[in-house]
Amino acid sequence: MFDKHRLTFDWPAAPMAAVLLLLTLSVAGQAQAQEIELRSYPLPGQQQRHTMEMRQTMTGTLSAAEGADEKTRAALQARLSALAQGLKMQSEMVSRQETSAEDAQGNYRLRLQYEQARTIIQSESGGSREIASPLAHLEMQAVLNQARGDITDITVLNSDVDPKLLDKVGKSISGAVGALKGLEGQKLRIGELIETPFAMDLPMPVPGAGNQMKATMRSTLIALEDGVATIDSVISLRFEIESKAPSGTATLKARGSGQGGGSMKWRLSDRLVLQSQQSLQMLFDMDMPDGSAMRMQAQMELQSRGESIPAR
Repeated sequence: MFDKHRLTFDWPAAPMAAVLLLLTLSVAGQAQAQEIELRSYPLPGQQQRHTMEMRQTMTGTLSAAEGADEKTRAALQARLSALAQGLKMQSEMVSRQETSAEDAQGNYRLRLQYEQARTIIQSESGGSREIASPLAHLEMQAVLNQARGDITDITVLNSDVDPKLLDKVGKSISGAVGALKGLEGQKLRIGELIETPFAMDLPMPVPGAGNQMKATMRSTLIALEDGVATIDSVISLRFEIESKAPSGTATLKARGSGQGGGSMKWRLSDRLVLQSQQSLQMLFDMDMPDGSAMRMQAQMELQSRGESIPAR
């Protein structure tokens, strides 16, 4: 079962982090004069380690449903006290990414293993707790083909996560990769900006959830030196979520928006993100099953770094 507190406070972080990472990984290329060629796939025959650190601060308000009794209002007031003070969440994810050599058809295998994944939630009152991450020890593999521009056979090798949720994750990854195909082969010169609108479903640990996120990423090539591209980016997004009971009755509705930006340094020879910093501000509203309403604000700061590592 999913921790209800995790569902309330942690669910926005994982999809947003995943989207920002995927968008970050969508820019790569070959240096030619003062321009790069956009490519979204990792190269064959590579071994890399990626470390992502995320800090998130959340505050919010709660309002009771019309006609709620005193007991319900008292319970909401207790939750409101924690929300008003604010919650801080710190996450760290370390992943190993390996790609095989290409076969005669241009196919090669991507293997992704999370070596570490942990999240600590801390309230302003001083209390803290560590929650289990579904990414801990997760291993996934897929088949890539750069010429066709596709990703297939996404398989989870080791995980305690609900298989239905993993299926949603796989479909979201495929959808996001498909949305970025329009970038393939485009050239970007220093000072030029490229705008990438896309839409994708978000995997949610909520039965019967239907949801979609729409976003626009604007990236500008700032510098190209010694085979390393410096790219600044700005992102804006909107999403809607609706969970329904088997009867078809809506049990949870959420809608939100966000904006932010950052910068990254990308080594073109092996398409490695040497370092990246991203900041995102989000505002979202939830209509809860009991008729109460929640409004939350979140500030997310993400940092990542990458390194080439020896083959096993």
